[in-house]
Amino acid sequence: PINYWDFSSLREMPFVHQLAITDPMTMRLVVEDAASAIPDLMSWTNDRTIEVDTIEKYLPPFDDVFVEVVRRGRST
Repeated sequence: PINYWDFSSLREMPFVHQLAITDPMTMRLVVEDAASAIPDLMSWTNDRTIEVDTIEKYLPPFDDVFVEVVRRGRST
């Protein structure tokens, strides 16, 4: 598992917009461009000897995106 200091460092990376731990061994990052972020993230984990089983681009279903846009629209 990732420690507090590494978690904080990861959150401060300029291309990381959101970071959520979805279970003790999984986290989801929201980045601007996955294609350029993934190599940087792999380099970051290698520098800290953090083992990564998989890393992949995730595109949420359109319905989830629509619900989030409506939710944010109501809060402004």
